[in-house]
Amino acid sequence: MPEGRGSLTFDCADIGEPNLGFIVDGRALQDSSLRAALAAGAVPVESAVQSIEVGEGGVRIALADQRELGAGC
Repeated sequence: MPEGRGSLTFDCADIGEPNLGFIVDGRALQDSSLRAALAAGAVPVESAVQSIEVGEGGVRIALADQRELGAGC
């Protein structure tokens, strides 16, 4: 069992669980998530986020290209 500098050791038996989860490459997860979102009808928005406001009535996101997105609660 590796115990050198920078090594990680996980043992689900330490907490009595059958498994601890999964380690997935971030790029693979991002690509898969984007493909699933597009297949479900999502429309990608390519702009930097300028600000996010969260209030009782919902959320407003101002984008750097002057567009605004919002969702009610």
